[in-house]
Amino acid sequence: MEWDAEERDAWVPDAQRWIGQIKGVLQSKIELDDEGRIAGIHVVAGFDREPRYIVRDVESLLKARLGIDVNYKKIGVVQVLEAGEDEEAAEPAAAGAGGTIPEVAPAAAEPGADPDHTDELPGGVSFHPPETEAGAEGAVTLEDLLEEQEREAGGQAADDTVGGAADGEA
Repeated sequence: MEWDAEERDAWVPDAQRWIGQIKGVLQSKIELDDEGRIAGIHVVAGFDREPRYIVRDVESLLKARLGIDVNYKKIGVVQVLEAGEDEEAAEPAAAGAGGTIPEVAPAAAEPGADPDHTDELPGGVSFHPPETEAGAEGAVTLEDLLEEQEREAGGQAADDTVGGAADGEA
């Protein structure tokens, strides 16, 4: 029997509302593929719980209320600071049970860059661009990647033969 897409997907708003009632969850979005199967579940949460527990709760909720089995790999959790919440308050939950978060020295910003630059996103979320140390060992630039790709393509083109077999191989 073929279902109308609206009728088939009618459970999604209820499921999103239920997921939003899980402790620590601020918002959720369920994406379905063309056949109506769950393609992904995106969850925005605070730092008061570890993501693995939120994922477990989402799996259990959908199984108990709708009889839907969801692979945990399809559930993504992003943790954000809520308005007025400071970063120190978020550290204990992010560290895990009894763990601590190691202090990491910030990388030096690019010369001339504003070290306090952030891009404000909707919902009070800030995006902090990644910082790299100029001339740092192991740092890779786009030019380095392109040069390497050209070298590999040039060497590989000479070795390739029809059918992918090398000289004398069948």
